[in-house]
Amino acid sequence: MAIVTSISGFSGSGKTRSTKSLMTDYDKDKVLIIRPGKKPISYKNEWDKWNPEAKKGHWIYVNSYEEVIGALKAFSNTYNKKIIIIDDSTFFMTKFFMNTAFERGFDKFTLNAVGYYNMIQTAENLDDDVRVYLINHLEETSSGRTKIKTIGKLLDDKVDIPSLLTVVLRANKDGDEYVFHTQSNGSDDVKSPDGMFETDKIPNDLNLVDSAICEYWNIKR
Repeated sequence: MAIVTSISGFSGSGKTRSTKSLMTDYDKDKVLIIRPGKKPISYKNEWDKWNPEAKKGHWIYVNSYEEVIGALKAFSNTYNKKIIIIDDSTFFMTKFFMNTAFERGFDKFTLNAVGYYNMIQTAENLDDDVRVYLINHLEETSSGRTKIKTIGKLLDDKVDIPSLLTVVLRANKDGDEYVFHTQSNGSDDVKSPDGMFETDKIPNDLNLVDSAICEYWNIKR
């Protein structure tokens, strides 16, 4: 079973920025970034677009849950990608919703939820040494609680994304410093296993997070 982790935050909190360290401090040829939109990556980088002929590269654009699921299977099983980042998974919900905006009825919300759920299930069923990172946006509820942003209540009421995962981190800009929160403040869904991180606030560094996850579960990097 692969390890699936959520990295959540509001816009500008450093979610995508956290992937920068993987480019320099890890074997970047073992990394794949799955992107739903063509917005440029928010830092200078040496990530190359996937070249299917050369079978080399670090990122791809996909348009649907089905394409994400296909990419998860192909790039982990065939191309030996050990870290797969879905940046950002929230936008796949938005794309599905907008593509079905003029369809009447509740079925489109059910299909959207099923697509997201199947994406997580596929990620979890990859090989044991694969780590999948879901980058998500956050929203604040009317009660003041901070949660992963979704479309429709079905994902919240029936799926409950954080309950499917063991590690849920929150990206935040604390003054001039970008950080990850590793434990809940009482009004969010942040969590991590006992002893995985030494403090409840760590540097915004996905390489550091991945190292801690691999060490905790004895995964060879």
